Amino acid sequence: MLLDVWRRLAHDAWLVGDFAAAAPLYARLFPDPEGLVEEGDVEVGYRVFRSIGEAGDPARALALIKPLLHRLQIGFGGPRWLADELIDTRADFRQALREGRRADGGGLLRLFGR
Repeated sequence: MLLDVWRRLAHDAWLVGDFAAAAPLYARLFPDPEGLVEEGDVEVGYRVFRSIGEAGDPARALALIKPLLHRLQIGFGGPRWLADELIDTRADFRQALREGRRADGGGLLRLFGR
């Protein structure tokens, strides 16, 4: 019963775009998110991984999205809209990581002393 409540709360938070609230609920529901890459529902995996990234850990989410996207495209050919969403989300998280490195003074700017 309690898992159903967490699942419903997590999904409701996802639907309204409150990823910071959805991420810890999904963490309780799926303590091993890497398992979703190999065996879980791809759409649920997308929601969990996007919540992780939007809640402040884009590097971890990106590491999880890459194999999920590969599974979707190569493994069983899921819905095209989901593949598009994964590709867009992957690009957003890559951009967030680049911006984070720039803000920390990393990347090429550090190499050239700027």
